[in-house]
Amino acid sequence: RLDYTDSSCPALLLEPQRTNLINASEYFNGADWINVRVTATENEAISPEGVQNATQLNFTGTGYKRFEQNTSNNQTACTTSIFMKYINHPIVMARMDSTSGASYAWFNIQTGEVLKVDGANGAVPDPIASVDDYGDGWYRLNTTQNSTASNQEIFWYFVPDTDTTTGGWTGSGSAYAYGAQFEEGSYATSYIPTYGTSVTRNLETCNVNSVSNVPTAYPFIINLEAYHTLNTTTGAIGFYDNSNQYYYYSIQLGSNNKIVAESRPEGVTQNVLSSSSTYTEGFHKIAVLFENDTTMKLYINGELQGTKNDCVNNSFNTGFSDYVIGVYRSINTNPCSIRNVKIFNNALSNEELIDLTT
Repeated sequence: RLDYTDSSCPALLLEPQRTNLINASEYFNGADWINVRVTATENEAISPEGVQNATQLNFTGTGYKRFEQNTSNNQTACTTSIFMKYINHPIVMARMDSTSGASYAWFNIQTGEVLKVDGANGAVPDPIASVDDYGDGWYRLNTTQNSTASNQEIFWYFVPDTDTTTGGWTGSGSAYAYGAQFEEGSYATSYIPTYGTSVTRNLETCNVNSVSNVPTAYPFIINLEAYHTLNTTTGAIGFYDNSNQYYYYSIQLGSNNKIVAESRPEGVTQNVLSSSSTYTEGFHKIAVLFENDTTMKLYINGELQGTKNDCVNNSFNTGFSDYVIGVYRSINTNPCSIRNVKIFNNALSNEELIDLTT
């Protein structure tokens, strides 16, 4: 799949396996939805999909005004999301109930803002909330609960303000809704439509498995540009063994805003070389020289950022013919954009590596 988010030039969209646990993600009159003082009229507006399949939700009366769906999950972080568009009422509250308690996030769907988050006065952690602007007044509202609770229920309320005591509220109004999602994971992935039952999107990978002249000994170099997201661990790229599911030589961007090179050719001990500097958000040019059994060097943005001379269990792995060069994505890493990947099966000088990453 192609992602045009950042420019007219698309990038491959590669995501982990995720399941939308909501059974009817677009049909808000379905049997799985419980609507309290809310009525749903289908196909009233053009959705972010570009099709007239968005629902108009109208609420009125005194008391809670919500639409909800019960679901079930394993004991792990979970994320709920929904697309909404303002008609005449701006404030929407997302609520996630679990065996540990409830968490709340308030959004303004007229301005596309997160107004407030609350973890039920400390019973569970405060959720993480964000808003994605999809244009034409559509916003995707994302709420992540990082507690390890199970049996989540998903509620969306129309509320007058950021006060949780909305049971006695009298009022009426409308908003458009589309594409509800609930998934196990610490961030929202792209929308997975469902039509009566949950749907799973499989893990997506990007591998090059017919590479000529792959390295046959030290030294060799991995060079690329990778996008660093602040305070987030993301994978980049490396030599991957399909059979053992190891990255034997790889580059990773860390949550401490440092860039890390790793080698573990025997699949056991990790030799880790971290940059001496921290980095801002954006693309960075990176090169790692895997020089010999004991030494590797890390170059970033035209500077030598570190040398490790004491690698252990680092004899060159001769099994590259069975490997692929793959985008580094594991269950513990977040999305990462990469470009301009190059593998050199020889060494370059210090000056050449500085030029390569400038």
